[in-house]
Amino acid sequence: MIRSRPLWLACACALLLACDDGDGPAAVTEDAAADVGLRLDGGAGSDASPTCVPSEERCNARDDDCDGRADETFEGLGEVCRAGDGPCAQVGRQICAADEAQVVCDASPRTPTDELCNGIDDDCDGAADEGIDLARDAQNCGGCGRACTFDNGGGRCVEGVCELAACMPGFGDADGLPFNGCECVETGDERCDGVDDDCDGATDEGFDLGGACTVGDGACAVSGVRICAPDGTAQCDAVPGAPADEACNGIDDDCDGAVDEGFDADGDGFAGCGIDCAGPCPAGVDCAALCPVQDCADDDGDLNPLAADLCGDGIDQNCDGRDAPCGRTSSFMTRLEIVPDGVEAPCRDLDGDGVPDNAFAGLAALVHGLLAQSIAEGSLTLLPSVEGLPPGVEDGRFDLSLLRGRRQGLGRVQITPDSFDANGVPLMLFPNALLVAGALTAGPGDFQLGLPVPGGQPGELRVADAVITGQLRFDDGGLSITDGTVSGVVSEADLMAGLVAIPPALAPLVLNLLVADIDQDGDGIADAYSTCLTWDAGPIQVVE
Repeated sequence: MIRSRPLWLACACALLLACDDGDGPAAVTEDAAADVGLRLDGGAGSDASPTCVPSEERCNARDDDCDGRADETFEGLGEVCRAGDGPCAQVGRQICAADEAQVVCDASPRTPTDELCNGIDDDCDGAADEGIDLARDAQNCGGCGRACTFDNGGGRCVEGVCELAACMPGFGDADGLPFNGCECVETGDERCDGVDDDCDGATDEGFDLGGACTVGDGACAVSGVRICAPDGTAQCDAVPGAPADEACNGIDDDCDGAVDEGFDADGDGFAGCGIDCAGPCPAGVDCAALCPVQDCADDDGDLNPLAADLCGDGIDQNCDGRDAPCGRTSSFMTRLEIVPDGVEAPCRDLDGDGVPDNAFAGLAALVHGLLAQSIAEGSLTLLPSVEGLPPGVEDGRFDLSLLRGRRQGLGRVQITPDSFDANGVPLMLFPNALLVAGALTAGPGDFQLGLPVPGGQPGELRVADAVITGQLRFDDGGLSITDGTVSGVVSEADLMAGLVAIPPALAPLVLNLLVADIDQDGDGIADAYSTCLTWDAGPIQVVE
């Protein structure tokens, strides 16, 4: 049986024949008809005719809305496009998306990398070199790729400029020039050899080259300057003199460190040379050194420069050329200050290192005002006093004491009983103080100071091994001492006892300002504190 062709196929053939351009009918498939938006339909009993049913235009290369154009509503379709930012961007063309509702770029952006300092947006975030601090980045200092590297040392970047940060162990920047890094090779501790051994930029520091020096003792002493020795130390370039036989003249003639030994007949420790110190000084005699310590009676051990001179007995026990007068004359301490750091004063070199010592210097600013206030209001009243010294003299020996007083009005003071022991002897007594041409030297002895503290009661601070100096004047106008100093040592125990009255909140501050600098017990460890104070005193009237 022969099947008949469907009606729609006959219509399609008729349509193709009608469109023949002379070269024969074009072949049309069902799919091709769909591509141009045609829907072929035929009614019963009628000829078949093509009909386009419009729909919403979609991005699919078809004329969905039957206007003779495909995808015309999708702007940019087929145009060149870029995907990604910066160096991650790739070029492609706009194509229809899979959902046929939009166009997309068919390019895929490159994967970002970590940002580098190179002027390129490596991480593709739209900014180049972000996070690179050209002012502080040692690898990019002031510009990309400008690394702060130095020979034998490390570098740092400061405001876009490379600086040498630190040298490697064993090297130093002796010349201070950054371009050559740490050019100096350390050879060890500094030696006196004309070389910068420790690479600190200084040569032979700490050896006091060119400084004055002396070699030899006594008469053998010769002055010179310090120079480098072959062993890398410093030495004095002077050559000591030759010793001679010892003579009784106040000079160490045999250069053994002792003066006039062998001329102490009574064994009291003082030589009797028979020099008339009241007249011209004989040649070959050091009167300035001999006269203050010459034994005036070398056949009597009770008479010597350090003997106690009994007043008014007609005997010169202390060999100062006069019998001590009876009576005490006092002055009033008008100023007492701790010598601060950086201020030159005649403080003592207590540890023998050639530098004046004063561990209390750090407290100067803290207590300066307190001391001045205590003196002004009368809570700190010290009375430097002399016994056995006649007015009008500039040379002699006498007893110096520091007494405590109570103010009784302007220019008047009363000595308080706590100045003396049970036998009436001053607690702060410096016997046989020496006065030479008006210059006072007394001690060593004990100096007791009522140290004022803010918010507390004064604490007693004991200064042991204290030496007192100053310029003393004693005349009809009274006793005055100027440019005075007190220097000595405060033990750890005395310090704690003296500061017991300090408020607890203040105690750590005071202790932090003090550093022990004296090895009092000789075990090689500093366990005491040096102190140096300056003071002045003026005339005062003492009332009973």
